[in-house]
Amino acid sequence: MESGANTKEVLTPKNVYRFLTDNLPGLYPHGVIPVAERKGLTLVKFWAQVLDGIIPPEWHASLFGGTQRSRRLSDMMNRTGVQPLPPKLQQEMNALLSGETLIRLSQQVQDFLRSAHYDADALTRALPDFVRMMMENEECMKPEHEQVFENLRQSRETLPRTFVDMLTLSWLVLLAFYACHVRAARAAVDDRAQLRIVPSGAIKG
Repeated sequence: MESGANTKEVLTPKNVYRFLTDNLPGLYPHGVIPVAERKGLTLVKFWAQVLDGIIPPEWHASLFGGTQRSRRLSDMMNRTGVQPLPPKLQQEMNALLSGETLIRLSQQVQDFLRSAHYDADALTRALPDFVRMMMENEECMKPEHEQVFENLRQSRETLPRTFVDMLTLSWLVLLAFYACHVRAARAAVDDRAQLRIVPSGAIKG
């Protein structure tokens, strides 16, 4: 998806990355990921790290293992083409969407946030603007999706901030891939509601 004056930025894997790295047109830079930590953090490297162990290994190797970005990966990152995800991969990802997958995804996201030395205050400031932009531009975004962000925001009063940030970014990742598959996304929320939050900030099934 090319950016331009008349382009509406929608919820794609690429735009989640651009949001975190202050490269999303129309959104004021907040510095969620510090400038020093963005060096070498390419779009492909970010998603390869986050999706490692989440999508089937053969698909991970096929998408991220080459030296050049494939047309298939570009379609996936931009949600372009008739079928952004290969049908077989979409089917396998749908089958994997569960509370257990969300736990693994959350752990991957937590590892990324820690390694990138993210700015928690910047994420708190930036997220409402990003969600507002997505609600205005993305037809697949529904009020119940926005409500999850609001519930997470309110949970900051009782849960550790880094834990909430981990869940918030995990929810962004899920929506980037499943926003147009409302039933699948809803199933993930329902599964997440069954998870127990323990005092240490870990999550268990």
